[in-house]
Amino acid sequence: MSEEIHIIQVANVGPQMPNYYRAPLMLPLRWQDEQSGVLPTAVLAFLDHGIKQRSTPPTEEQLKLICGYLKYYIDAPCWQQGDTEELDKLRKKAKTLKTGQDINDFIWDCMEIGIDPL
Repeated sequence: MSEEIHIIQVANVGPQMPNYYRAPLMLPLRWQDEQSGVLPTAVLAFLDHGIKQRSTPPTEEQLKLICGYLKYYIDAPCWQQGDTEELDKLRKKAKTLKTGQDINDFIWDCMEIGIDPL
C-alpha cells in the first residue's frame, strides 16, 4: 500500500520547507529526511553547539532554516488532538523565532505538551 500525501499549503516558512504533510494523520516530515542535506546540517550544528559548547554556532541562515522547520512542524494538523490552547500559543510563538535561545525555549515548550520537533 503506498503512502498517500495530501497537499496542504504552508505559509511563510520559506522555500526550503515542504508544503505538505503525510496522510492519513497529516504528520510533518522529519528534518532527518530532508534530501539536500541543508536542514540536517543546520539542525546538527545547532544541537552540537548547544550540547558540546565546542563547535561553532549555527549561522544566521541555518537558524532561519531551523525556525522555518519548527513553524512547519508545529503547524501540522496532526497536533489538533491535543491541548489547543497551548498549541495555539506555540504556533504564535513559532512565528517569532529568531535566535538560538528562542529555538531552545520553543523546543522545551513543545516538549512540555508532548511534542518533540527535533
